Amino acid sequence: MLSRQAALAVLIAVAHARFNQEQVPIGAISAVNGGAPGAAATIAGAAISDLLAGANACDKLKRGDQILAELGTGADAVAAAIGMVAAEKNFNPFVQDIPTICSDPSLPANALLRGITPLIDPNVGGSAAANALSAQTKANPLNADGKSVADLLTENGFSNFTAQNSAGGATQPATGNAGNGNNNNGNTGNAGGNNNANTGNNNAGNGAAATQCNAAPGKYI
Repeated sequence: MLSRQAALAVLIAVAHARFNQEQVPIGAISAVNGGAPGAAATIAGAAISDLLAGANACDKLKRGDQILAELGTGADAVAAAIGMVAAEKNFNPFVQDIPTICSDPSLPANALLRGITPLIDPNVGGSAAANALSAQTKANPLNADGKSVADLLTENGFSNFTAQNSAGGATQPATGNAGNGNNNNGNTGNAGGNNNANTGNNNAGNGAAATQCNAAPGKYI
């Protein structure tokens, strides 16, 4: 029992440590010199919730847009917005083992924030390559025309996540989508074969029923 409690304590400590890591962009937002008095602090306070495990993965991209819309496009505001878009989003390892990534191709809307991919918790498989990509895209964004952040990650070899749209709906993990498509194709073929077989069976059955009906009138309704 003691070892189990110790293991749980370690996991909780790690989760807290990761959450502190994920809060890095908040200070940069609050320090922006732009916008209405107090606006930077207000946005920074609200942005904390965007990085929580239960937040929609698209919320932090919307927050990046808000930073530029309300605090201006000075160097500090742009850096803060980029930091928010690239920030690692927390997730509860007791509930899920992979993060959620925004699949809305319209987010972020501001061109200054397009093509930037996020940091991923280092405990997630494939995160090292994804984190290297995030660092690269902060300085040299990818071409994101018509593409979501989830699309960009998948195209660059990282698919160990669950795609989530801006309305809150989540699809299967990216690694499962291709498989589902293949299964659907197979099922379509099976359905066609089954339908043909069933049609034949139905025809045969109807013929038999008609024969029986002619042979024994009055016994069938």
